[in-house]
Amino acid sequence: FGDSGIDDAGAVFVGGSSVGLTCATFVLALFRHARVELLDVNSWRQRDADIAAQQKLVRFLERAGVDRSHVAAVCKQVGCMRYRAEEVAVASVSGPRPVSFERAEFMGRDFEMYLTKDTSH
Repeated sequence: FGDSGIDDAGAVFVGGSSVGLTCATFVLALFRHARVELLDVNSWRQRDADIAAQQKLVRFLERAGVDRSHVAAVCKQVGCMRYRAEEVAVASVSGPRPVSFERAEFMGRDFEMYLTKDTSH
């Protein structure tokens, strides 16, 4: 998301080879605009599950009838760095910032388990 973000007028811009912003990168861009770096993006690593999630998104867009040129552009992004929503969420309420990959991944897993915990018993 490095070449996309939010300008001084508050408008989202997409630059370079970016297709757009995900919910997670939008939040990262919003905080960056406010001069707060939530994640240490230089410490980020690609995970096999990220590629699978990106491929799943492409299939969803195809089935949803999204414009073919947009789907093709998103398809070219498969394999790019992925920042997960749960990791961005925990980074927004913890410190010190920017939060490293290792710490965000660990806290993100805990947060995701908390959110999906069955409380009906």
